[in-house]
Amino acid sequence: MGQGLVNGAGKVMLGLIAICLVPVMLRGLGRELFGLWLFASMVASTVATVADLGLQLTVIREVGAVGDDTHEVAPFVRAAANLYLRITIAGALVVIALGAALISRHHAATPEAHSLLAKVFVVVSIGFIADQMCAFQLSVLQGLRRFDLANLLAVSACILNAVAIVAVLAAGGRLLAVVEAEALVSILGLSVAYAAVAHIAPPLRQRPERLKLQILRPHMRFSLFSQLSVTANAALWNGPPMLIGLMLAPAGLVPYQLGSKFPLAAGNIAWELAAVMIPIASRHQRTNDVLSAAEAFEAATRWVTVLILPIFIILWIVGPGLLSAWLGQVPPGTLLVLRIMTVASALSAVDVAASSILTGRGMVGFLAATVGAVAVIALPLTALLLERIGPEGAAWTLLIAAPIAAAIMLRAAARECRIALFGMLCRIARDVWMPAVACACAAELAGRFLPAKPWISVAAVLFAGGLAYLCVYLVFGAREEERRIVRRGLDSLVDLLMAAAAGAYPALRAIARLSRLRPSKYPHLAALVYWLRDPYKHVRTFDCEYETGPDPWRYTTDANKRERHLMALRLVEGFCPQDGFRRVFEIGCAEGVFTEMLAPLCQSLTAVDFSEIALQRARRRRNWGDNVTFRRWDLRTDPIPARFELIVAMDVLGYIRRPGKARKVHDRLVAALRSGDLILACDFRESFDDSWLARRLHFGRWAIEQLKTHPDLETIKQVSTSTHEFAVLRKL
Repeated sequence: MGQGLVNGAGKVMLGLIAICLVPVMLRGLGRELFGLWLFASMVASTVATVADLGLQLTVIREVGAVGDDTHEVAPFVRAAANLYLRITIAGALVVIALGAALISRHHAATPEAHSLLAKVFVVVSIGFIADQMCAFQLSVLQGLRRFDLANLLAVSACILNAVAIVAVLAAGGRLLAVVEAEALVSILGLSVAYAAVAHIAPPLRQRPERLKLQILRPHMRFSLFSQLSVTANAALWNGPPMLIGLMLAPAGLVPYQLGSKFPLAAGNIAWELAAVMIPIASRHQRTNDVLSAAEAFEAATRWVTVLILPIFIILWIVGPGLLSAWLGQVPPGTLLVLRIMTVASALSAVDVAASSILTGRGMVGFLAATVGAVAVIALPLTALLLERIGPEGAAWTLLIAAPIAAAIMLRAAARECRIALFGMLCRIARDVWMPAVACACAAELAGRFLPAKPWISVAAVLFAGGLAYLCVYLVFGAREEERRIVRRGLDSLVDLLMAAAAGAYPALRAIARLSRLRPSKYPHLAALVYWLRDPYKHVRTFDCEYETGPDPWRYTTDANKRERHLMALRLVEGFCPQDGFRRVFEIGCAEGVFTEMLAPLCQSLTAVDFSEIALQRARRRRNWGDNVTFRRWDLRTDPIPARFELIVAMDVLGYIRRPGKARKVHDRLVAALRSGDLILACDFRESFDDSWLARRLHFGRWAIEQLKTHPDLETIKQVSTSTHEFAVLRKL
């Protein structure tokens, strides 16, 4: 589910940017023109949904199903792109006509809006064409499972769009200038996305050509049913605000749009988390892998629930403060819409994994029929409630419709994947109920007792609720795989902070010298600075040591280090087969002192080091024969050249200071072993080994302890001396 996290993170960024733009545009344009911009954007979005014809989903499904063989699917992608271009141009004309027809009746009495209407919708239609063709390129990337790149492009375009809008408003521009800036950003985004697809998968590069319907015809059934499904879903979720605009005028959209912004953004995150299942489900269907399909369905539903649930809980609790901090003066009815839409979006998020599974397995006809039937009931009900209670009626309709659609989707997906739905939901609920309660309690307490300043209060509630949910879930609900993902995420965060702190090292060193701080007097502080500096990641640091003369580490003259080599040799001899180890990999051989002791136990020994100076001295040390080879190799970045029966890593793992990098190194070491093969790891002990600092910074023996936690290794022997820690580990 790493791809789902990437996809969801991208949607979070897009949602945050859009949310931050709202108060800026509301103040810059005024309520009337902002409502007009909202309505124009909604018209373009609605036409985009209808004009898609299901081609984007079809492209994701087909490209994902063939895997790396893009030549097989290239003719279809090119034919689909040319059809999509023609449909998009027709859709742009519809945007102009539909926008003028729908809004003129409400703005005929407003001279400014009436004079701007035609120009605004022409520019919006140009941006519409660029956005649609860019979306097609992103669908190709998603089919290739390059969700990281697709999200990077989408987020970059969104950030650039936000900067352009803010710049236009700051310069005194009005609505027309804003949509012109958006159109230019859309054209730039299309250019970059097209270049990315052409670079990654040259066979999928598209160019204008005549239509080839014979290539598309076998896929049209799926495409059209996909379109019906998407259209029905758009009618269900976008139909109510469209009715508000028609029945209550565009200005009446503002409370509904503001109140639904956060819940719908959270719902979109859920959809993006589950979207990665479409190509996976397609592959499972083609290979008839029922067991994997069931596992994928439960895993996707579980992940979406786990990741989305705290967002909706916190959103319900922090809603009033969030709207006040965001908008200042909250329009009447906005809070009620937010609360209702939070529940509706949460119920709808439960079935997003099921919808993605059904789409990937080609059951788009069922999806279209189900959502369409719910929408047919919901839209008349919306019109009735709008007349009676105003914009809140649209939210109440969705609250009624969402659980009905969710129940039907879940049941169908469970039947298709041959899994017991009730049992699956019970397993998920058992793992999340306690974290959910902890999240709600922590968020409520933080909101009641912490400072009342709007943004401080909102941040406190978010932090308290999120932290409580994460901690309780990791202890009581998370599986081991999920805990590893969290650890890796924290390691990546630490790596990022270390990189930032390393940039400030010269300033820290200057402060230390001015303050007369000495490493011998403050060993903990020296260790922390050394950790940030990480000097031994550069080969020049080792070369400088060797340039001082032979044996700079005193391996042949220091009794403790000589004893370390003898201890390591005894451990190797204790597990050595009668005819010796077939293939051995020694990391950090230096000048070959331990290599000379190890060679008689090996049929083939590859000794590597970071420093070419050390390797030259090792080669000249003696006549090694044919069974020993030396090569330069970087533990941090280079792949291990083959599989080995024994890997020896003496006094090298402790040089990898960053946790994320250390885990990657450990994974590469383990990948170079077969089941039953061994690793001999050794590292020095520090004077402050038992401190919290040494444990967290992986100094000394803690580098060995971190390696021992690898899930594919077991410790079969461990020896501690006053100066070093030894461990022999076997791959499971």
